[in-house]
Amino acid sequence: MTAEKIDESGQFEFWLEERNILIIRLLDKDGGKEIGAEDARHSLKVQERLYKEQGQKLLVLGNLGELSKINKAAKEFAKSNEGQAINQYTLAYALIAPNRLNRMVGNMLSRIFKRTYPIKMFSSEEKAIDWLLEQRNDQEAAASLK
Repeated sequence: MTAEKIDESGQFEFWLEERNILIIRLLDKDGGKEIGAEDARHSLKVQERLYKEQGQKLLVLGNLGELSKINKAAKEFAKSNEGQAINQYTLAYALIAPNRLNRMVGNMLSRIFKRTYPIKMFSSEEKAIDWLLEQRNDQEAAASLK
């Protein structure tokens, strides 16, 4: 798998995989392991930019790494009208959650966002990418029937 780093901000690095999958990786800057509102806001801006460049909804792979917390401001942003704009840009979202703590955080993320797209957790990047590509294929097949 080939990917190109396209952005970095706060706790996140953003990579674009060769099949147009946006990969978001958590950095552990200063032992942060926490997503704040600015991290969430910047992530949304990156997704909006890619959506406009590609002209299609995004497949997103979020690697939770050692993430342990989403702060209150980030949760409030996610629930806001501005944060809900993610629904316009996202076709499907896969989360890599290698341990129990990550799965708990991933479940919290699933509940925070009132989403119009499928979200699923995986223990491996390979399975997550396969699932994301299936979501794109399913959408394309449904569109061809219209």
